[in-house]
Amino acid sequence: MTIMRSNLVRPYARSFAGVNHEHIDERRRYRGGGRLSGVRQGGSSPDVHKIEAASIGFGTMLHNRLKRPDTLHSRYAKMLRTNKLLNRELWLDNNPKMRLWEGDKVLSMLRGESLSIVTRPHEASIMVPKGDILNDDLGLYTDRINSLGDSYNWHLDEMFIAMLIAGIQGTALGATYDGQNLIDTDHTFLGNGQGTTYSNKVTGAFSATTYGQAWDLFMKMKDENGLPIGPTRGRKLRLLHGPANRTAVRSVLQQENIVGATQTNLDKGTAEPDCCEWITAGAVYNIFGVTVTLTGLEWFLIPEGSSAVMIQVKRDPEFLAVDKGDDEFTFRTGKFLYGIESEDGAAYGMPQEIVGGTGA
Repeated sequence: MTIMRSNLVRPYARSFAGVNHEHIDERRRYRGGGRLSGVRQGGSSPDVHKIEAASIGFGTMLHNRLKRPDTLHSRYAKMLRTNKLLNRELWLDNNPKMRLWEGDKVLSMLRGESLSIVTRPHEASIMVPKGDILNDDLGLYTDRINSLGDSYNWHLDEMFIAMLIAGIQGTALGATYDGQNLIDTDHTFLGNGQGTTYSNKVTGAFSATTYGQAWDLFMKMKDENGLPIGPTRGRKLRLLHGPANRTAVRSVLQQENIVGATQTNLDKGTAEPDCCEWITAGAVYNIFGVTVTLTGLEWFLIPEGSSAVMIQVKRDPEFLAVDKGDDEFTFRTGKFLYGIESEDGAAYGMPQEIVGGTGA
């Protein structure tokens, strides 16, 4: 995170060498010898240090808050960090298959499908009365500053969930490389309707039956060489769901025996449940001007670090402060402004790395 603080030299830190001290003495005599508190003969006002300390303290709090590692998007999305225009490059045959070497070697040609990932600026800001800074009431704003830092991670989490839900509902947030919704019944491995058709969508309420269907679909995913794309390379396979499905998911994935029977539950431990408060009935998320409304029953079988949703961070969050005493806004309102800005976007990647259920 970049902390921008170009206003460390405050207008209050001035030398008053040109003040007519005879007039000051005269005023002191007139006021009974009282000290004229508004006049300083050099150095800087204590208020300057309070303002600077507040700005540094707020920046540090934001920096620490932004470092929180366990976020939804960092767990499941493919994070791409670059300040350049980025194309979505999907190499379907980048893992060449070993073959018996007879004659010339067969070179695996990298073939990709590309689509620009559009990034857009985002911001979150708060306003703090100048008097609270000068009166050392910074404790009043600890939670607000922490929430300002949380808002960035929440923003990326919301973007990820909205992309998933839009991908299963068919809302206009883009398509995968084969022109289909992220979660669909007629994907093609080669794209553009070419190659073997496959599905990564399950309908019906979550149950052992629908989970079994999703597991089978996931394990059948293959690349162009017939190699499995399933939960390999040491990644954990998780089942992302909302509170409405919590009991049903735990029954399928964590109980020793099948509910209502004595048979051993063979699905236990095949995926790790992850109950997500973002997947709630009636929740409405607006992403890139598109509104996505949830039923709360949606669920997704997805490995950690999946390429199903890709998030590009073009500009990391910057901490900005308007806290100069002679700033026009502060002069007029007596308030300081603090906020963060970032630029990021998202696109769909590999539908082979996710299976989704509508829950109904």
